[in-house]
Amino acid sequence: MAKDQDLYVQQVTLAAMDETMRLLCLTQARKSETMYLCLINRQRQYLTFRVSYHAARSGFLSIPTFAMAKRHVFEDELNDYFPKASWLDFRYADFFVLTVVKHSRRHHIRIQIDDLYSIFSAEREAMVFYQIRDSFRNKHAAASGFDEETNQVLRKLFATGLVSNYQKDNQTPEVYISEIGMRLLDFYASDYLERFMADYQRLDWDNISMPQDKKDR
Repeated sequence: MAKDQDLYVQQVTLAAMDETMRLLCLTQARKSETMYLCLINRQRQYLTFRVSYHAARSGFLSIPTFAMAKRHVFEDELNDYFPKASWLDFRYADFFVLTVVKHSRRHHIRIQIDDLYSIFSAEREAMVFYQIRDSFRNKHAAASGFDEETNQVLRKLFATGLVSNYQKDNQTPEVYISEIGMRLLDFYASDYLERFMADYQRLDWDNISMPQDKKDR
């Protein structure tokens, strides 16, 4: 993409939006020219999409991709997409798991994606996440899987671009919170932070799971 293309994408997106929508953020990938955008509507639901010259490298990322094009083509595509788009609720479960991902490193926890038998890289089955506790004293790491409820939330967060993964030298893919995820945590903090702080005090970092209270999940 050309220099200052983010300004062009922002301009076209704003022109295609109606008065019920708000552009929360536009971010650019560190190692490519791909851009990710997040919108909020009056119902406080969110919508994410990407703008790129190429398809997403993982089929588990389910947000739509718009190719860079002349302004009228790009704007027409957005005008056609926005009325049909499926806006998503950001529930407490999303806030809880996303905040845990954000703060996991402080507790010597890494969250990884199971790629045994190329489950993730070859997209053979549903994504499976697990946690790794680093033990610097014993120089070994203890791994444990998440329950299905937590896995489902992580799949949603990954599919909508709120978390992503990186991989070093063919090692196991590791999860991190994206810039969009960070911005959504700030946006919904007034809704959920007080409740999270109570759950945070009871959180077992050796066995991370959703709180037992299922209200407003």
